[in-house]
Parts: sequence; C-alpha cells; structure tokens
Amino acid sequence: EIMPSLVGSEMCIRDRNKVCESQLFSLTSDQNYFFQVNLINTAPFSTLRADNKELHYIPDSDLSPLYRDERCNVCITIMHHSTEWFHWDKKEILENIIYRNSDIIFQGHEHLPHNVVITDEEKNEIRIFKGGELSIDNSMASQYGIVIFDTENHQIEEYLYTWDYAIPIFREREISKKTPLNIKSSIFNNNKDFINEFYRDKLGLCDNFLESVSYTHLRAHETRHDL
Repeated sequence: EIMPSLVGSEMCIRDRNKVCESQLFSLTSDQNYFFQVNLINTAPFSTLRADNKELHYIPDSDLSPLYRDERCNVCITIMHHSTEWFHWDKKEILENIIYRNSDIIFQGHEHLPHNVVITDEEKNEIRIFKGGELSIDNSMASQYGIVIFDTENHQIEEYLYTWDYAIPIFREREISKKTPLNIKSSIFNNNKDFINEFYRDKLGLCDNFLESVSYTHLRAHETRHDL
C-alpha cells in the first residue's frame, strides 16, 4: 500500500535538483502508526555508461530529511544506487545516517535480486532489499520483489516474482516465511560512542574524567533553617 500512496502524492521526487525527500504518514484507520519514507535521488549523478562509481554525492545540508522522526514507527529508505556508488568521503556519512535511522532499505541498479541483513555496533539490524531487472527486450527474465509487513507483530514476509515466458505470467517464489523485524526506537538513546566521548577527559589525563575528580561529600544536619 505504501508505493501507490507515494505515487499518488507529492512524495515522489519531481524536482531533479533535489537529492533527498522525506514524508511521514499513516496507513492505519486510527492514525496512530506512522511510516517515514525517505527517497534518495541518485539520478543527477548517473551517466549513460556504468562508469559513475564514486560520482554520487550528497551535500551535508541535504542529509537532514534522512533522520528518523520521533513519531515514526517504521522508517523506510528508498534509493536506486547503493552507498557503494557514492564518493568515499560521503559513503561513510550516508551509511552511518541511514543504518542508524532506517529499519528497511530498498535499493536497485544491480539487477540481482537479493537481500542483506546488516548489524551495527548497537546490535540493530537493517534489512536491505535489492530489486531485480525489468527486461524490456526480453534478454533476461524480469523480476520484482514484494515485502509484506505486519504492523501488529512487526513481522515481514518476502516474495520474489519472476517472469515465465512459457505461460506467460509472473511466478511467485517465497523467499522467507514470517521473520521478525527489529524496529529501532525513535526516542533518543545514548549509544556507546556518545558515552565514551562524554566521559573522556579533554585534557588527556585519563580515559574517564570521573577518575580524576575529587567530590566533596555533603551532609545535612538538623537546623532551624531550611537547607
């Protein structure tokens, strides 16, 4: 239901000069379960030949839409080229943002349908779904995938459809039965890097500034005056 909603709205990137777009919306009748969908436009950096690796670039000022909204229950990022095609100094920044904020990532370009599960430092899982090819000249069997997400138990099912020339029709093949999707929290949590940086002694005298600070113990005694 998500893709028809995007196609029929202003969510699709129509301005080719825009690199990132984001929208928060609900598909439930009670409007209390929200999806955030991020679109990353890689078309401006594509060439007619497959020689545009490391040409893809996102200015820092355009990355803000990719951060998770605090009202979001599930965050989905859609991008044609994977992060491997981005310039080396933007690749790491982009991966850090989308991996920490997205639950599901849809990618294309490689024309080989397969799925990848990535686990970050905080033990969060990110599921990356890579689409197949739409073969116009019938040189290859066209393929596309479908992901069904259950908002009640946070489980997903994956299916792959391949064009059968003999019938002709798309044949369904189940990729996986219902598997749990570990949803990230939209509430700010201090990660390990933040905690280590917070406690780090800026003067370099020790690893933890608490080790070099002497705290005075205060005791309250009964007096006639309020403390």
